[in-house]
Amino acid sequence: MTIDEQILKRIRDMGAIGHTPAQIASLLRIPAAEREAFLDEFTRPETKVYESYANGKAMMDYNTNVELARAAEKGDVEAITKLDERKQEQRANELLADLFGI
Repeated sequence: MTIDEQILKRIRDMGAIGHTPAQIASLLRIPAAEREAFLDEFTRPETKVYESYANGKAMMDYNTNVELARAAEKGDVEAITKLDERKQEQRANELLADLFGI
């Protein structure tokens, strides 16, 4: 399967709405014979698939954090709590990625 710019955009968009790599493979109808190699692309930072997916996930995180911050500024206690939890989770995920590559 050739991964062109249109597919990379779809990977980014699906990453932005929280789909997993396996879900993306299914939605893109990646043939079973090519699925393992396709999913491997998501684990290798030097690939365009990894880059597109990471960009989509980052966009989702950013947009969610912006909305929570706006609500928090208006005094929404639940938004303040959720934003703090998300920041801690994001820091933990960054540490895991730095230390263990996951």
